[in-house]
Amino acid sequence: MAKSLRSKPKLRAKSVKRNGEFAKLNEARNARLAEKLKANLDKQKEDKMEDEDKEEKVEKKKISTSGPRTRNGRISKKKNKKNTTN
Repeated sequence: MAKSLRSKPKLRAKSVKRNGEFAKLNEARNARLAEKLKANLDKQKEDKMEDEDKEEKVEKKKISTSGPRTRNGRISKKKNKKNTTN
């Protein structure tokens, strides 16, 4: 069982690498990702602040409630009336 991946020397070697060499790489990767996420979060906050400033400057347009209406209601009533008189 000396050549097997379950052998004790192989397992010890893997754990040494995991705790030594790969741990440094993993910590560096986690630090890079954390920095990137923090920068992205700061950027989102700035964009949100700019959007709020733009919304305050733009006045809301008044909606006119008078004027021509669609004829969908009249047309459907007319069709229903024709169908019931048959």
